[in-house]
Amino acid sequence: MKHINSLSKDPQIYAIRYKEIRGMIIKKFPYMAHFYINDENNTVEVLAVISTDRNPKIWKEKTSKH
Repeated sequence: MKHINSLSKDPQIYAIRYKEIRGMIIKKFPYMAHFYINDENNTVEVLAVISTDRNPKIWKEKTSKH
């Protein structure tokens, strides 16, 4: 829940990983949430939550539909 609160309060604090996709590490688990900030309607769209143990190319494949 702490991660959701952080993401909803200030999503810009998370680094851009590629294109406009940002990443938030979920520390309790080895996962990273990949998300996009939609400035037009002031929302955050989570595109994927993927294990950090996986190949980074998979992250790009899973989130490239955006």
